[in-house]
Amino acid sequence: LRVLHQGLPAVSSLTFSADSQAVAVAMSDGSVHLFTSNHPEPLILTGHRGTVTAVAFSPDGQLIATGGQDGKIRCWDTQTASTLRSLEGHSRTVLSLAFSPDSRLLLSGASDYTTRLWEVDAGLELRRFREEGANVWTVSFSCDPDLVVSGNADRKIRCYRVSTGRQVWSSEADKNYLRCLICDPRHPLLATWGGDGRLRIWLFHPL
Repeated sequence: LRVLHQGLPAVSSLTFSADSQAVAVAMSDGSVHLFTSNHPEPLILTGHRGTVTAVAFSPDGQLIATGGQDGKIRCWDTQTASTLRSLEGHSRTVLSLAFSPDSRLLLSGASDYTTRLWEVDAGLELRRFREEGANVWTVSFSCDPDLVVSGNADRKIRCYRVSTGRQVWSSEADKNYLRCLICDPRHPLLATWGGDGRLRIWLFHPL
């Protein structure tokens, strides 16, 4: 339908807004290009050092969160393309980001072997979940607002309870490596994909 970007810098990640009217594209030069139906040229967000490795829209469409090789998470206003706040705590590359359905919380996974939960407006780290020496490739909120899920380089899915900070369930999800995970927003289901070429659907009922 349309070529949004061609050539260098390389694209590392991209995502649609909830209303499908915008696309945020993370670049290897540390920038994020925001393509919208209202502007013929992209808005360019700059602030990271090194590749931007993760990008997410808030469900209400007001924010974009980006994470990079510099270990920083930045939250941007989608209307002005300005930085609202920086979330600092990860010591290595941020690999995955996910907003809660109400856009108040942000979940991040990184190569420092942690998953972290942030309150976006206050810019505060609320919880830190340690992943037993494994990069956190993917994170997701589940249909239960008190449960979050991570997919890790040790091939395991881990589920945590936000209110206590404790792990309530884990399972090996792939024979080779686990790279992608997504939760159903309405049902206790999640899907995983990894190195053995199989897509798996999981039903979970953590205590």
